[in-house]
Amino acid sequence: MYAFDTEGVRAVATQDVRILIEGARDGEQQLISLRRWLTAEDEFRGRVRFEEKAVKPGEMGGFADALIVAVGSGGALTVLSSSIQTWLQQQRSKVSITVANSNGDSVCITAEGPAANAVVSRLQE
Repeated sequence: MYAFDTEGVRAVATQDVRILIEGARDGEQQLISLRRWLTAEDEFRGRVRFEEKAVKPGEMGGFADALIVAVGSGGALTVLSSSIQTWLQQQRSKVSITVANSNGDSVCITAEGPAANAVVSRLQE
């Protein structure tokens, strides 16, 4: 996947990172909160979208169950991990987040408040 840089002059290779919030009673609100948080970063403005849940037969559909973040080169993954770390530190309840790249490699982090300090090192592995 390619995206244009800020001047729209050259194509920059990007990859999608999938972020899933699991096991929280208010998971939808946390997903909305995380999306709002990430889109406040210049690096991710216009690059974060909801991933729709698959609708099963007999269901009416539902809210998204994950975020998709298009990240390019130049330290975007470092910015993403730092941003997720800061967001986790501000959460009052326990949050489990799975972050997966387009190759299927993933890491699951369960943290709350200050315990989220370990996130950056886990995401950068």
